Amino acid sequence: MRVRIEASEQLGVLRMRQLTGRIGVSSSTIYDWMNPRSPRYDSSFPRPIKLGVASVGWLVADIQMWIEGKAAKRYCENLISKRD
Repeated sequence: MRVRIEASEQLGVLRMRQLTGRIGVSSSTIYDWMNPRSPRYDSSFPRPIKLGVASVGWLVADIQMWIEGKAAKRYCENLISKRD
């Protein structure tokens, strides 16, 4: 399943509130995914970009590719488990 995103949206930046709304997890989960010392660390989760002195955001294209990667991994795991 591939979701089509308009070119103008791919260039967009998501702030934390938008990001949590898009992927359906809390901000604390996102911080855990980014923290190498957390048991929930996810090295594949996109790093934020610095927007200003005290603000960061995530590129829409990076988040979309991460979601698609998760979906592809699940699809492959399902194919493998069906063969066994």
